[in-house]
Amino acid sequence: MLEEPVVRVENLWFRYEREWVLRRVNLEVYSGEMLALIGRNGSGKSTLLKLIAGLLKPVKGRVTVAGVDTKRFKASKLASLASYMHQEPTQQLFALSVREEIRLGLKFMGLSEGEIETRLSRIVRELALEEVLDLNPRFLSRGDKQKVVLASLLVREPKVLLLDEPTTGLDSKTCDEVMRVVKSRVRRGCAAVIATHDLRNVAKYSDRVAVLHKGSVIATGSTTEILGNVDLMRSVGLSPLPLALVACKLDLRPVLDAASLAEATFKKVNCREF
Repeated sequence: MLEEPVVRVENLWFRYEREWVLRRVNLEVYSGEMLALIGRNGSGKSTLLKLIAGLLKPVKGRVTVAGVDTKRFKASKLASLASYMHQEPTQQLFALSVREEIRLGLKFMGLSEGEIETRLSRIVRELALEEVLDLNPRFLSRGDKQKVVLASLLVREPKVLLLDEPTTGLDSKTCDEVMRVVKSRVRRGCAAVIATHDLRNVAKYSDRVAVLHKGSVIATGSTTEILGNVDLMRSVGLSPLPLALVACKLDLRPVLDAASLAEATFKKVNCREF
């Protein structure tokens, strides 16, 4: 029996006033995978995330999360299924302390105080937030704000994480901390959909990639298939990764890391020798 997608987007159309922002979008996301949405500014990435989260409703078409039609429920009711992170973390910080910020979402889930404290302790350790627990989250660094918002989402144990530019403005250390935690949840069965311009992180962490261009998904595939396709990247106005360019110039199969490039080069040289 084939696995059912946890997110299904079918013939989705959406517009702000008269302008269509998304057209004929079809997409499936599965539990245990990280899908990256890439494309130029204005391609529809953020809008698509908001539609999956239920923050926006389709004009035409259908979005389901774990079998639930997002048109039928408010975003607040869908939050335990699909948790959304805005690209500006301050917009999702409401409490006066990090501790209360993380507890906030749990209070509405009907959990016992013991379960709330267990989940709180676990996520605080996972994201190394012990030293800022009693501080006002709005006064933290951008990196710590991102981690607090992520903690408040992960603590609910959603089926789907929807992250809009989660690494923008972060130093490399904090960026890796955030992405490793997200990847850890994905390995445990959560699905993650990430809208991003950071192709290096896409290459490092994502399982699949969907390319948005002028409001439509024009390609989906494995990370190597998509990012290694130099012509595709250029056609949508994105700069190919350096290693993908090298592989293309050497007429090698698509590769995204130095080890794979060396292996492909070695095989090609050996084939020529024989």
